[in-house]
Amino acid sequence: MIQQVENLALKTVNDQIPVDFLCPITKEIMRVPVLNSKSGYTYEEESLRTHMVECSKRGLPVTDPMTRVEFSQKHIGPNRSLANLIEKWKTERMNNEVSPSVIMNICT
Repeated sequence: MIQQVENLALKTVNDQIPVDFLCPITKEIMRVPVLNSKSGYTYEEESLRTHMVECSKRGLPVTDPMTRVEFSQKHIGPNRSLANLIEKWKTERMNNEVSPSVIMNICT
């Protein structure tokens, strides 16, 4: 819920969210971006892990959601640079552009 409110607040302020900050699976701003070194794509960690579990449950090879290239857990690692950029961008937007009334309107 907090992530949804935060995403709504940021979208209310500025519809120009950098596309690289959005998870290709959820289309939401990533909180914990992880890089698939085999494909080069970055995803929200929870979403990618859910995708991996679903593939395994169905007896399918685990493939990258964007490229369909097979990968394993060893190819997944934190994307700290992107995480830092997202946090900096969010902090700047929240500090400079979102008034408490905007957040209150979203929450009600």
